[in-house]
Amino acid sequence: MKINLLKVDSKRAEQGDWIRDLPGLDGVSFKVRGFSNRDYQAAISNERSKAGPDKRKDGRINGDILPEAFSEMVNRCMVDHILIDWTGLEDDEENAIPYSRETAMKFLSDPDYRPLSDAIYAAAREVEQIVENRIAASEKN
Repeated sequence: MKINLLKVDSKRAEQGDWIRDLPGLDGVSFKVRGFSNRDYQAAISNERSKAGPDKRKDGRINGDILPEAFSEMVNRCMVDHILIDWTGLEDDEENAIPYSRETAMKFLSDPDYRPLSDAIYAAAREVEQIVENRIAASEKN
């Protein structure tokens, strides 16, 4: 394997970029930063460190964080440090749903909108990839 296929675009991950054409999301775009951005890394680390016994397995202060508590942490940190904007999301009457932190948090906190959360997660992974590496990897498949 060529080493450059493992390289990420750290500048793009920090600054963010629009990701389009995610599978099953025609017309929807997300402006996201990558998970490796410094703000997200600091925030998720802080969230983990301040998780009390009520958020941990068996109520132990050094126990693993419960999955539902960790999911809440990730959602907050994604909204605050990953997701910047979106376009193409509409309500049932085909009115555009404008991006706001509050709207994003509402959808990401609702387990019934898990596909939206998964799409934002995928976009954040993709924004770190170097375009040439993505093309080379897809041509290999």
